Amino acid sequence: MEAQNREPELLKKVIERWLKRTGLESWKKYKAFALWNEAIKDDENLLKHTFPHRFFSQRLEVLVDSPVHYYELINFRKLEILKKIQDLSENILYIKDICFQFKDPDKKI
Repeated sequence: MEAQNREPELLKKVIERWLKRTGLESWKKYKAFALWNEAIKDDENLLKHTFPHRFFSQRLEVLVDSPVHYYELINFRKLEILKKIQDLSENILYIKDICFQFKDPDKKI
């Protein structure tokens, strides 16, 4: 059995290690999804046609089921929504980028 290091350690690091080990780190994913929904809550069309899919490496992936909305998001609205999400997160969670993926709802994977 190895002797344990008795040096002081930041509580933040201990908690982060524990969250990873127990699998509870996934709260970040759900918080990112909630931030997306909060940022677009006033746009009924985006609420109907977008679905947060994955969050990793500070990047939120959103599925879009309409080519018109996909085009609008990647060309006109991405920076606006990203800024809104970053303002809403209040240093709880940092999202550095949003990636949109078109997924045809009629096509089975």
